[in-house]
Formats: sequence, C-alpha cells, structure tokens
Amino acid sequence: MDLIWLVLATLIIYFIQVLLYKRYVFSNFEYTRGFNVTTCFQGEQIELLEVITNRKIIPMPWVRAESKIPDSIIFGAKPETSGDHDQWFFHTSVFSLMPYQRVLRSYNILCNRRGIYDLGSVSISSGDLFDNMTSTLQKQNNAVITVYPRLIDPQAIDLPTTRWQGDLTVMRWIIDDPFLLLGIREYQPGDTMRDVHWKATARTGNLQVKTHDKTSDPKLMVIMNIEPRENLWSEIVKDDHNLLEYGFSLAASLCVMALSHGLEAGFACNCASHGQPANDGIILPPARAQGQTENVLETIARAQIRRTRSFTGFLESLEPQLHNTDVLILTAHRNDELETIAQRLRQKGNQVLFHRLEEPAESFDVHGKEDIA
Repeated sequence: MDLIWLVLATLIIYFIQVLLYKRYVFSNFEYTRGFNVTTCFQGEQIELLEVITNRKIIPMPWVRAESKIPDSIIFGAKPETSGDHDQWFFHTSVFSLMPYQRVLRSYNILCNRRGIYDLGSVSISSGDLFDNMTSTLQKQNNAVITVYPRLIDPQAIDLPTTRWQGDLTVMRWIIDDPFLLLGIREYQPGDTMRDVHWKATARTGNLQVKTHDKTSDPKLMVIMNIEPRENLWSEIVKDDHNLLEYGFSLAASLCVMALSHGLEAGFACNCASHGQPANDGIILPPARAQGQTENVLETIARAQIRRTRSFTGFLESLEPQLHNTDVLILTAHRNDELETIAQRLRQKGNQVLFHRLEEPAESFDVHGKEDIA
C-alpha cells in the first residue's frame, strides 16, 4: 500500500511540475545578446556577450539558445558549417539556472570579413526537470556589428600618395582665401560688396576693393570598378572576391590617409549597398567634415560585391559632380571608353589617375601592381 501511495505521489508531483513549467517556464525570464563594440576593423577580435536571467522561484534545469551565425564571425576554432548553408553555421549555448540567477557568458570572436552583420533572432528552448516537456521562444536581438575594411600600410601602396598628404606644389584648384590679403584695387564688375574697402574708397573717391591671395583646396575622389573583367554579363564569381576585397581595402586606406592630412575625400562604386534599396551605385562626395572618416569606412563596409550598372555608365553619371578634383580610378581593366571619359574629366580641371587592381596576397599586405600606362 505504501508503494502505491509513493507512486501516486510521484505522479502527482510529476504532472504538477509539468503544468508549472508549461505555464511559467518563460515567465520573468530575460535573454540578451550583443557585441561589446559596434564597429571594428577586419581581422580584429571582439567579444560577443550573452546575458540570461531567471527572475522567478522556479529553477530552469536547462535552457538552450540556438541561432545562425555568419561564417565571417569565427568563435576561436571555427565550428563546422552546416551542409545546407555554405555561409552560416549554427551556434548553440546551454545554460542551467537556479531561482533568481543571472549568468553572463562571453565569447572571443574574430571578424574575418568586411561587412554589416546582424545576428538576428535566437530560438530559446527550455523544459521541465525530466526533459519531457519543451517550450520554445523566439527572441529578437539587435546584435549588429559593422566590420570596416582592413587598412593597408601607406608604405605598401604603389601610388603617388604624397599628392594626398598635403605636400602639393602645383597651383591647381585655387580659390580666394579670405584671410590672405594682398592689396587694394579699383572695383571691377563682378566684385562682391563684402570686399569693398571703405576707408580706401573714402580716401580716393573711387570704389576700392580688397584683393586676396589664392590657396589650394585639393579633393580626392576614389572611384572603384566592381567589374573584375570587361563585358561582365553574369554575377561576380567567388574567385574574384579576394581581388575586389583588396580594392575596398585600398580605397578605404587612401581616403583615411587623405582625411588624416586635412584633405577632402570621398568614395564611389558601381555596386549595391547593404540595407539600401536597389540604386545606381554608391556615391559619397568628398568632404572634410567631422565624422567623414567614419562615413567613408561605413560606406565601404556596406558595399556589396554585386554590380548595379556598368562602370562606364556609372562614371559618366559622376561627370557633372567632379570639378577640380583628384580622381583615382581603381579598376581591374581599362579600355578606350574609360580613357575617353577620363579625358573629359581632365578638361574640367580634374586630375585623373588609373590604378590596376590585381590579385593580392591573402593577407592584403601587398600593394597592387603598376599603374596602367
């Protein structure tokens, strides 16, 4: 008889705990996930943080959090990739929580590729003490990391980079500097009233204006061709990605270097941008404003290896926007059409330089080959 009562009591306890866990397993439960930084450079190590909290008296004997992680984010030793996804793998975390317990878990990860990565939702499962009942919860987390392109040492760039280090000796793109006063002359049609020198006007009886010295205001516009070869009619194959990633790193490095020396810099490419609707390409005009370095790096981080239009058409669309600018064209090929457009740009006072993109070393520690003659 005692055995029967023991079995009966055990069954009652079992069903009660099943009902409790079924109803309250995710009550007063919190799960968050995020990176310890919002931006980093390609090749840097950062941390992914998981925080899980049980704010109730009922323990949670097991909690399993599962999510898809892009394979560009490496957890120390890279996990095996699922056979169904060649760009994602499944990451699983298992916890056991006592009443009113909070657990913080951190992972050292390596950001191995430029881009914008959103870890998206997490599937969280938990159940009763005997693992006979399982409940699942979908949790959306804003775990987003922007991975900037790897920067290249300026000494390894086979380009006349001193042009964009402030050591300009040519008198091009000169504009009046309001702080450099040369002298006074008589008023001429077209002179602005703000340059009128009233004391000299009163002394001579004729309208006199101030004259200013000239100062150079160089601008750098890096324009990258996403087409790895001429007459590209299909999607860009993976074999060309390393070449194009090197191009993005080179473009970012040149822009950052120019901005660090007080010059204006911008970037353009005939490719799509992450998170943006289909358009004609990426265009970030040259600027020297605060935050332009971050704007350039994020713009290039968002660039996708997907062509939106032909490079010749893209370059023609940029012509009206380019005046008195250093234009550097990064391209894997060059033809007569591009040279014709470049010549028109030169006639508008621009300096145009072509630089050939060729397959780099895997580490991107080498420069591209010689400029196309």
